[in-house]
Amino acid sequence: MNKHSLLIKNVLNTPLRKFPWRVKRNAYRVYIAECMLQQTQTNRAVPYFTSFIKKYPTLKSLSKASRKNVLFLWQGLGYNRRALFLLHNAKESKPTYTLPKEYSDLCALQGVGSYTAHAIRIFAYNMWDVCIETNIRTVLVHYCFKNKKSVSDAILITTLQKIISLVKKKKITAYQFYSKIMDHGAQLKKQHLSYNTTNPSYKKASTFVGSVREARGKIIAYITSAHEPVSYTILQKKIQHKKLLQALLDLERNGMIKKKKGGFIV
Repeated sequence: MNKHSLLIKNVLNTPLRKFPWRVKRNAYRVYIAECMLQQTQTNRAVPYFTSFIKKYPTLKSLSKASRKNVLFLWQGLGYNRRALFLLHNAKESKPTYTLPKEYSDLCALQGVGSYTAHAIRIFAYNMWDVCIETNIRTVLVHYCFKNKKSVSDAILITTLQKIISLVKKKKITAYQFYSKIMDHGAQLKKQHLSYNTTNPSYKKASTFVGSVREARGKIIAYITSAHEPVSYTILQKKIQHKKLLQALLDLERNGMIKKKKGGFIV
């Protein structure tokens, strides 16, 4: 059995993991999940997704939400701009309250990059797009480039295209195949087979504790829970963080917070 056939066999035999975004699947639920998963591991995203969908089950209901309420639900998930991108896109979806299907139209949405656009097309609309993420990379390198020290995404995409051409001959949808190859990649990672360092652009994640990102999260969490504008003096007392001022300036510059009556609001 050649390496492509072995990959396909093992991928298709992989049992699917259970996630709430795989239940009652539609474009909106897939969209919310993919935006949450941009910078967050799947298991950590589950409770946030469940709470978010319970509060805002449709694009229309999200379009009526306030910045403060959306950010409050997002607390602890990190990269809070994602929440505001979701809110902006929901408001812009009027009057149809639908998400586009075309790749270019999806990429035009705030916070939706190339991979997220492909993922929405695959998991919501069953399109046979070709895209790479960390779990897919793990599978492709493990079966096809195991002894290589460096493998570019361009090479992996060409390989994936060949595999997809073979898979499409079987009775399986794009959604099923991509779900299985990602879950198979997760299985391999549990066996300490990651291969992330084979990616020429791989960079080790920076330390979170003590970072500006940590300070930004604490600021947003405190301001969203407050009932009135929060002054810098109060933030200094409540959030004792060496990067507080830098984080505050970043949030104000990026439009995450704004000044009002001598304090800050979201």
